[in-house]
Amino acid sequence: MNAKIVEKLREIQELCVKHQDYSSGATVERLLREYDDDQHRFWDSLTSDAVWGGAGSIADQCLSTSKTFSAEELQQDRRVVWRALAEIAREMKAAGRVNERTESWASAFRSWLRQGI
Repeated sequence: MNAKIVEKLREIQELCVKHQDYSSGATVERLLREYDDDQHRFWDSLTSDAVWGGAGSIADQCLSTSKTFSAEELQQDRRVVWRALAEIAREMKAAGRVNERTESWASAFRSWLRQGI
């Protein structure tokens, strides 16, 4: 399986813990458990709307707020999440496993990063 995806999920999980983003963190934690326990379920979950959908998905909501850190640090960490999700999307595409929204989110993340948002 793809260790790069797991590495990026762990980066996201650490930032969710740091910023107390319990909703996204719980989804990422579930993905990591599924990676170890059930590869079929892992891929189903990774390509689901919980990760790549609209409102409430990780792509949409991860690190949208922070209870303890400045807006500047939050935005810096959001950029790390965007890079990680864009990399996960690339790895998913290479594996032939994508959600219909995966590439549009990854494209948006890459664009935002280039623009310095």
